[in-house]
Amino acid sequence: MGIRLRSALAVATALAAVTLFVGWRSMSAHSMAGVRIEPGAPTCSGVGVEVDRSGDHFRPMIPLRPGMSCQIPYWVVNPGDRDVTVTGLTYPVGGPGARAEWKVVPVEYRRPDPSSDLDAVWTGSVEVEAGGETAIVVAVKYRPKGCTDQGRMWVWPTFTVRSLGRERTVEAPPAPTFRGTRTCIL
Repeated sequence: MGIRLRSALAVATALAAVTLFVGWRSMSAHSMAGVRIEPGAPTCSGVGVEVDRSGDHFRPMIPLRPGMSCQIPYWVVNPGDRDVTVTGLTYPVGGPGARAEWKVVPVEYRRPDPSSDLDAVWTGSVEVEAGGETAIVVAVKYRPKGCTDQGRMWVWPTFTVRSLGRERTVEAPPAPTFRGTRTCIL
């Protein structure tokens, strides 16, 4: 009888552990499922923000000129019932080794990781309460040795959010538009 009882306890313990693990994974995934990123209106000095009317959407457009400096808020919206933490941001082509005519300077008043190259990579910790939203502000400025030519450029920043020990990557819509204002000679 003792061996059967121990076997039954072992099975019950294993089943309880699996149930808790599955429940934890489900709760953490559910808590982050609705998180989305909404780009806000940039505020700039050195240039006026224009409107990009190409395609189906109107987007703010930043002309790339010497002296240009902008603050771009990205609203992290958390409609879930648990708090989430933004732990990272990757801003394509904004890193120190990129050749675009603009670069990311601070994110949330902290410099991106200096070891990042092509993309600007930021790590930090910004809480977003359940049912709330908060802005993560990305600062960009003109890069004199960069080149975007006279075309338009969009990037899709990705944010890493964490809840209950798990992470999820959330991609932001492509806004703003960066517009090159000179012909590049490479």
